[in-house]
Amino acid sequence: MATAVGQGEAVYYEYSNPVYNSISKGRTPGHITLVKDAPITLIPLKDIIKAQGVDFLNIDAEGVDLEVLKTHDWNIYPSIIAIEGDEASDFLGEKGYTLVAMTGPTRIWQHKV
Repeated sequence: MATAVGQGEAVYYEYSNPVYNSISKGRTPGHITLVKDAPITLIPLKDIIKAQGVDFLNIDAEGVDLEVLKTHDWNIYPSIIAIEGDEASDFLGEKGYTLVAMTGPTRIWQHKV
């Protein structure tokens, strides 16, 4: 059974090449076929991370990175967050993070101390 991080419900898509399995439909090359899909309940990040502190949080969620990030318990501020793309920029800025580096599509954010 598949699980995914987020809030609420989603559809999990399984493809002929499992590298492309995701809750984001249509993110596959033309030669990859959909094998099946199934509804799943998403699990918030705050229900997974039970640590008192987090030094480094890396999120790579194929198009739903911001939605995953929003499910984190914001009573805990990771020192560094790595996340793909720019969609989380405003959100992380509001949480007190500064963009400190980029590597390919990944942005590295540091919490202001």
